[in-house]
Amino acid sequence: MKTNKGFKFIVIGIGLIILIIDQAVKEFIVLRANVGADIMESLLRIDFVKNTGAAFGIGSNSTLTFVVINLVILGIILKFIKSQSESMEKRTFAFLILIIVGGLSNLIDRVCRGYVVDYIDINQIFKFPVFNLADICIVIGCVFMIIVFIMGARPNKVQEKEKGEIELE
Repeated sequence: MKTNKGFKFIVIGIGLIILIIDQAVKEFIVLRANVGADIMESLLRIDFVKNTGAAFGIGSNSTLTFVVINLVILGIILKFIKSQSESMEKRTFAFLILIIVGGLSNLIDRVCRGYVVDYIDINQIFKFPVFNLADICIVIGCVFMIIVFIMGARPNKVQEKEKGEIELE
């Protein structure tokens, strides 16, 4: 199903709400920098981490490089959305907006603070770096985009039948 203006408006609105929530939580975390909190004992902790690198701390202290890379990636995604706006499926649009929201939120951090504020700590369960809501949006958007592309790469049997290439029993 192709996207329409109403759907796009709703998805972008939800994206903006997610962006505002992530930025508000980050601001709150920065203001209370020395305060950690257990949300669910032994499962989830809120901790303030200054991330000057990329995922898993790769390339620490390369803020300008990451700002440029982030801007290029966001530009490519926006150009893709604009060029495909007439034929893009709803799910593709929604997943790309998630990626944009996450990238934009982390970009705001890098430009305004010089680092990304990470605050979700699940080390009690998994040995995993501290992350934030923006990271979750990026990962969900990317994973589902990969799934969409993989599913789209396989021909649909009904489409093949319509082309006369196969017969269904």
